[in-house]
Amino acid sequence: MFHIFSDAERDRFVAGLADVIPSGGLYCVLGDARRDERSAYGISPRELRQRFGRAGGWEIIFAFETIFERQWSRNPAFFVGVRRR
Repeated sequence: MFHIFSDAERDRFVAGLADVIPSGGLYCVLGDARRDERSAYGISPRELRQRFGRAGGWEIIFAFETIFERQWSRNPAFFVGVRRR
């Protein structure tokens, strides 16, 4: 549910991942695509590269455009894999 967090919550989440993802481990995120760069809702591969890059010790290994399907809706989304070094 990374895509619904605020900016401060996203930073805390990324910082905490290092406590639970071992070196070489993979974190995958599926989230609604950010439609407006001024909005806090949604994700983009660019934002994830920047946020995990600032945290250090992570690399984006894939980022795919996809669809997030729910029972009554479907939205553009991204599926992104981030590996801990």
